[in-house]
Amino acid sequence: MKQSGFLLLSGMAAAFLFCACTASSDSLATKMEQEVSSFPVQQIEQTTAVQTTVVTTTTERTPQLLETIPERVVLEVEPIFQNPELPTGCEITSLTALLQYLGFDVEKETMANEYLFCTYDTAKYTLEDAYVGTPDAEDGFGCYAPVLVDAADRYLQTQNGEQKAIDLTGSNEETICRYVASGYPVVMWITIGLYDVYEELGWTTEDGEEVMWCELEHCVLLHGYDKEEDTVYVCDPMNGDVTYDMERYFQIYEDMHRRAMTIY
Repeated sequence: MKQSGFLLLSGMAAAFLFCACTASSDSLATKMEQEVSSFPVQQIEQTTAVQTTVVTTTTERTPQLLETIPERVVLEVEPIFQNPELPTGCEITSLTALLQYLGFDVEKETMANEYLFCTYDTAKYTLEDAYVGTPDAEDGFGCYAPVLVDAADRYLQTQNGEQKAIDLTGSNEETICRYVASGYPVVMWITIGLYDVYEELGWTTEDGEEVMWCELEHCVLLHGYDKEEDTVYVCDPMNGDVTYDMERYFQIYEDMHRRAMTIY
């Protein structure tokens, strides 16, 4: 469960940090700009006695999705618990479970401390821009899909692989199930215990953007479904490997504005 104890920080120039780093705000901002991810680029140099021509081509990978999906799919994913180290870190814990499923040897604390962009500066940042707070603190708010996509890509770049994170926000139930059936577990935003979604104003940025907040906001990893049994299989960072009613699960996902992401 996320806490909202630091709402009074809104509008303050609170310490701007990149998780466990201690660099200044200016240097961190510069580092963020330099580390923006891009698709792999192949450069081919053609040299003659007269001139040198550089030809740049970009190859974008796309997820390989099944055209027809089965009625039941359950991927073998090992759940990871967020507590006690990351009491408000359901998002980065779910991402870590996804990375481990894909074969990467990385821990949730490493992802939180080295790859997740965190800040307490509610005057400038929303949950789409950063993890507001820190996941190892009781007063952390959380983050949404773009922030996890950024964290995943930062890590994947260090592994010299071709895999990329993708923001699936806005995807309907059929699309989410298609990704799972195709071998891609999906990180999704729901509520703790699938309780009803009640949002309230969290803070307003200095640009006038209002940030709505659901105190029961939660993030899990969907790794299976059974349409006949109306069941989904979820790695829940608070409760382990659990099953939920499929209709109720996707209704809450819908109420939480269809936020989701994965890696392909």
